[in-house]
Amino acid sequence: MSNSQAHASTPAPRPDDLNALRTVPPPGADRAAIGHRLIRRALDRRDMDAARLVAEWMDADLALDEALYKRLQRALLNQPDAVYSFIRAIVSEGRERAAVWRDRLKVAALASLRVAIVDGDGETALNWLRLIAREPFAYDLTDVFTAGVAAAQSRAYNDPLLARALVMLAAKRSPAVMEELLEDAALRALLPDTLCLALRDGIGDATTLFQQFGGEVFLATLGRASVLGNPDIFTPETIDQVWLLVNGDNGSAAAAEKLLKLWVANGLLDWMPFPALSRALALALLNKRDDVFYGLVNRAVSRPDLPQLLSVAIANSGRSVTDALVLTAQMIALGYLDQQSAAELYVGLLDSWLWNDATFSMVEGLARILQQHHDIDIAEEALWNMIALAAERKEDFETRTALRRLTSQLDDVEDEMVLIEEVGRLFMFIHWNGTARAQLIGWWREYMHTASVARLQRMERLLTERISEGRKISDDLRAILSTTLAFRRMVGKRTMPEFAEDVATTYAILQALLESFDPSTKRSLQFDPATFREEIESRSEEVPSPERKILANNMKELAQIVTLMAENRSKGGVVRRAEDVDRLLATGEQLPHSAVDMLKWMAGYLSGSQQEADEE
Repeated sequence: MSNSQAHASTPAPRPDDLNALRTVPPPGADRAAIGHRLIRRALDRRDMDAARLVAEWMDADLALDEALYKRLQRALLNQPDAVYSFIRAIVSEGRERAAVWRDRLKVAALASLRVAIVDGDGETALNWLRLIAREPFAYDLTDVFTAGVAAAQSRAYNDPLLARALVMLAAKRSPAVMEELLEDAALRALLPDTLCLALRDGIGDATTLFQQFGGEVFLATLGRASVLGNPDIFTPETIDQVWLLVNGDNGSAAAAEKLLKLWVANGLLDWMPFPALSRALALALLNKRDDVFYGLVNRAVSRPDLPQLLSVAIANSGRSVTDALVLTAQMIALGYLDQQSAAELYVGLLDSWLWNDATFSMVEGLARILQQHHDIDIAEEALWNMIALAAERKEDFETRTALRRLTSQLDDVEDEMVLIEEVGRLFMFIHWNGTARAQLIGWWREYMHTASVARLQRMERLLTERISEGRKISDDLRAILSTTLAFRRMVGKRTMPEFAEDVATTYAILQALLESFDPSTKRSLQFDPATFREEIESRSEEVPSPERKILANNMKELAQIVTLMAENRSKGGVVRRAEDVDRLLATGEQLPHSAVDMLKWMAGYLSGSQQEADEE
């Protein structure tokens, strides 16, 4: 028996046996008749399985499609809602001919709306509009909804409940339609003032609007306020409610998501208050919506408070320090943050996290930015926090980076007491680190070099008071101050050539005194007072009376100074001979302990002995 004979001998499925019809489709000659019966069954019983089966046949046979669709078109006259349900069941499956069926759905929707608005009551028309408003945007029924609202608008003039419902539906489905409705003064007169102000101007109390009119009006009001740049309605509580709706299942999630996309896609967010925007950023991170976070940041890049916004948001988002570093790196890569802003963001986060040990990876990042970009400026208190934490952990790089910045800022401190306190505080933090210690001493030495004598004297006095109070200061820092001041006192206001000339004069006079009156092994001092007086008096005209008294006083004091200098000089003893002491002073191997020692040490330095010793 052939296949054709076998098929012919198989009984035809009954028209009501859908499984059999799907398994063994009827031959072409019978399919149109059965298709008409399936359509009648689908319309009368709302049997969507029958609708889907006949749609399969229609999609497979365009001639059959044309014939059966004429049947659906005739049914629009008295069963438009049934036809709409029939076609919607097909559209929801996303068939290959989806565009064709969506166009047919529009036709069915318009027919149903026309019947409901023209022949039905207000509630029937409203129910149809609600149905269409709830349909997915992919069904492309916006034009149908707009036409339906326009058709129902005239009926709403006599029905305040319908007027309010139309506006609220429009707020959910189409802001453009809502704006057109609110331009109608007669319609507006039927609405609560709070609703009009909210939807037209974005004005009102968000909590009250949500309670009175629901989530759709609440979100539509925020959307309107966002378009107008009206900040008053935006608070952290408002933002919390938006995210509750985004994550909720009450039908407003799509509208809430649309509001987020509005913020991300349209215009700058320079109008949104700091507390609200920082909350929006934090909740985006908290909800793992980094796409929204970066989108909001992109719209806030022009705000001068962006680093502060981000630090508050990230600190309140529950994200880790590692996440914060990744987020910052990504924002730098996207061009949302420059290095200055990144440094400010780090400081803000570290302040929020109290600069604890767990945040040290961020301190490292901040130190690298400061080390690589010398023009970046951060708060002085942040540098103190950095050096304190680095010292606690004995971290070299961060300690020296903060120290370099802090000493640079200390250059501008006018108050000597503050300067001494800050330098002492620094020394306490860095004393453990030889490199940092040398860095601080080098800065201090340079600072002393540029300070005036008067400032040096005030600082010396303050250091003395500090020590008398039992408060310590580094011996190295004290020695640098004392040495700088001693050198200035020694040279005075003279230039070095003038100083050298005066030293030569002093030497010549002392040498003359030595040769004239000091006893030696070759001779003893023979002194005749009368003769000496006669020599002086013979030249009395060269020294008038007032100068004579000054000369007498200076000579007496010179003798006292010479005596004192001689007594304080380092002498030889049991351990070292006097010659050895002189040699060690000249080479710098022994520090001077008196003015005479200083002369020997300075002579060695100027003659190059100490340099030669260092080279050896």
